[in-house]
Amino acid sequence: MGFGFLGYHFSRAGLSIAIMTIERFVECATRLYEQEQYGSRARQICSNAASPNF
Repeated sequence: MGFGFLGYHFSRAGLSIAIMTIERFVECATRLYEQEQYGSRARQICSNAASPNF
């Protein structure tokens, strides 16, 4: 038992990071990783399209 406040879980056992905080972090990190993968591919396509084909 305990309660959550500002991303932490307070209980008699002590202070810890709330489970929801960890879940949100993983979700955000996953989204950023996916955006970077897409962004890298998009930059590659755009740079190939912009370079002259001699």
